[in-house]
Amino acid sequence: MVIRIKPDSYAALVDQQEAALSSSKAASLLAKANQAKAEEDCHRADDLYLKKLISDADYTTARTTMEVARANYQASLANIRQTEGALNSSGPTEQDHHLRAFGWHDQCAEQRGGGTGRRTGQFTGTEVMRIGDLVIWK
Repeated sequence: MVIRIKPDSYAALVDQQEAALSSSKAASLLAKANQAKAEEDCHRADDLYLKKLISDADYTTARTTMEVARANYQASLANIRQTEGALNSSGPTEQDHHLRAFGWHDQCAEQRGGGTGRRTGQFTGTEVMRIGDLVIWK
């Protein structure tokens, strides 16, 4: 069986992951700003609550909003790490440039049994076709 990774599909996957990473970083900046605002609002609410100028409900709302903003910021950081992991595992990296230059996408794999010369399936970014019994070519 011959497996050929289609470079355009691989490049599209990498582009999608890079875009997702940029989006995650932007969302994280927004979450950080929301957290800073919620913390400032909560500090103001603390002062007002001590002076009995706001209700218990308003004070609780300010505290809860701050806690939610902190959780959202932590979730955004986790999303960045997850997206970076997906990007790093999506294929060859810049350190693997020699593989690209010498046709890393033309790798062959063995599979026993079955007929020859027929398409056996397709995986994301690959074309698979059985061309012969590679065991006898050893």
